[in-house]
Amino acid sequence: MTIFYFTATGNSLYVSKKIGDNLISIPQFIKSNETAYQDDVIGVVYPCYAGGIPRIVKRFLDKVKLSANYKFTIMTYGNESTNALDQMDKYALSKGIEFDYMNRILMANNYLPMFKVEDQLEKIPQKGIEKAIGSIVKDVNDRKQYKPKVGFADKFWGAIFRSGAEKMTGGNADMRFSTNGSCKSCDTCVSVCSVNNICIESNSPVFKHQCEGCLACIHHCPNGAIHMKGEKSATRFCNEHIGIDEIITSNVSAILPQMQTGNGGEC
Repeated sequence: MTIFYFTATGNSLYVSKKIGDNLISIPQFIKSNETAYQDDVIGVVYPCYAGGIPRIVKRFLDKVKLSANYKFTIMTYGNESTNALDQMDKYALSKGIEFDYMNRILMANNYLPMFKVEDQLEKIPQKGIEKAIGSIVKDVNDRKQYKPKVGFADKFWGAIFRSGAEKMTGGNADMRFSTNGSCKSCDTCVSVCSVNNICIESNSPVFKHQCEGCLACIHHCPNGAIHMKGEKSATRFCNEHIGIDEIITSNVSAILPQMQTGNGGEC
């Protein structure tokens, strides 16, 4: 079994690790020369962004050719899943990829302008995350065929969220970011960015406006130097089962050529 995943704060990586152990980071795959992949079972695990598919996951689907007897996709989400899985189904089909199994897992929401992270952390025990993951693991092992039904409310909220998607997760999403002068030039924000959108200049992050809107840079900054307009609290989130080194390993390949030159995250 091979699982392709995209993660910013660890939720989707945690789910991926619970399902299988041959994991491939989507940002790394996009930057590689590979296009085709074959295995008996192939999965794609990703977070729901603004009621839809992260742009980087779409770029992955644009590029990859998957050959497997059984293909599945799991979406992590924090509040409303809307019709995002249906969007995934249709987009994948347009690229010649048909999933046999699709499902979703409710986890902590870390979109700062809408939710207080401390409140989300308190709600984690009530979300039944481990039970949901266990059920999905069984389904995948049993090669179950399943796609959730999409109701009117799902479509309605999907349309509402997608109407503001460009502001929340478009390339200029970083226009809503600010810094407070506490940057120590540690390059953590550079290393966790999946799209090489950040460099450091004069002890401050500089954003290049090709943002994925994942907020990894904000949540993982050890000095709390990066903030977002309208954020509900200064508390930050990373899945408790995932270390920062794993987030960096998942995303650092996108800046590897720059790092090899020896100038780290400098602009």
